[in-house]
Amino acid sequence: MALSAIYPFTESTNYTYNVSEVEVTGGVAQCAGAPGPYDTSDGTITPVATIYTDDLVSFSATVTEAGSDTVTFTLELAGTEMYWTGAAWAASDGTVAQTNTASDINTNIDDLTIAATGQAIRPVVYLHSDDGSTTPSIDTMTIEYNYKAQEETVTTRTVYGYVAGVLGSVKTSPVTVQLNVNNVQYKDATMIDGTAQTVDPDANGYFELELVETDNMTYPDDTSQEIYYTFSIRNRRYNRLVPAGSAVSFFDLEEPVTD
Repeated sequence: MALSAIYPFTESTNYTYNVSEVEVTGGVAQCAGAPGPYDTSDGTITPVATIYTDDLVSFSATVTEAGSDTVTFTLELAGTEMYWTGAAWAASDGTVAQTNTASDINTNIDDLTIAATGQAIRPVVYLHSDDGSTTPSIDTMTIEYNYKAQEETVTTRTVYGYVAGVLGSVKTSPVTVQLNVNNVQYKDATMIDGTAQTVDPDANGYFELELVETDNMTYPDDTSQEIYYTFSIRNRRYNRLVPAGSAVSFFDLEEPVTD
């Protein structure tokens, strides 16, 4: 089901614009200079917030245009303003000549290429007063889109060590590691499976584990719960935190506070 991003012009702090060119007043955005003459430098106003999607559904706006005044738009895609040339979407040079009406954007919105992994998008509004005697204005604009969750980067850290006997003989028995709780939240939207993983030391007794760092882990059912790893080495258990960082010896890891 499509979601709707609705942009009313009731709160000026929700937008970025040059106050000498554009003003937000009475629930609309218009050219600066009321009651006239109005600014004629084709000011722009842009929402602070973006949406993240891989699929736009529709675009609409409620505007008022007097005489030759116009309200036109571009779509800022991952930081680049795009407009419909009449044949394809292309980067805009930031002039009114390379903008579109809301209707043109809506008609051709399916042809805008968006990365399959999703990209940040927001509309940019251009307000053109033809001679300064009148001003166009915009009340609201709406983008319908299908939500695409932004992929989160999972950061890992290499933990290494050696296992040997008191006489120096190599021990190759398995090393097992697991989280103290089964499933944990990582950052905002990633679930980490905490079940046990096992590695076998090599012929020299060396083991190496690539573990997700614990700095960004929380337990959804109890956010006060400290998250740590339990290592099982030679029939002994060790509870350790694995903060983000470069490769680290197992023996340099710290114990959790709640150990």
